[in-house]
Amino acid sequence: MSGNGTADELTVTFEDLFDLIGDNSLEAYVQSNEHKVIVINGDSEDSLILEGQDVRLQTPTQTGIDLYGDGTTYALFQDTTLGLDVYVLSSLLASNDQSSAVSEEAAPVAIGVTSLDQHVHQPSLDAFGGL
Repeated sequence: MSGNGTADELTVTFEDLFDLIGDNSLEAYVQSNEHKVIVINGDSEDSLILEGQDVRLQTPTQTGIDLYGDGTTYALFQDTTLGLDVYVLSSLLASNDQSSAVSEEAAPVAIGVTSLDQHVHQPSLDAFGGL
């Protein structure tokens, strides 16, 4: 999980994430569409493998999204067939290569996955001034 001090790796598919989402509680934070939404947070040393490929090697649909209005930016990955928007914390897209001796293989990473429903029930400060 984010902030746990270890490097973890999360490997998922769009279908896995779609099945995790119960509702669209964060609909007010995102673009107007009928897609389900999930937000993935983590530390810079964490790795996210989406659809069998490290997200650092993928091209997001959009970048630089300040989802909550707090200056923290996310990148958007979409599956328009399923109707799923995956917002990934921008720091997870940066290289985790911390030395020249590090393998080119993605290092394991700690990632916290928060569905919209979980975010509403365990909210942080949002763009509207709520907790």
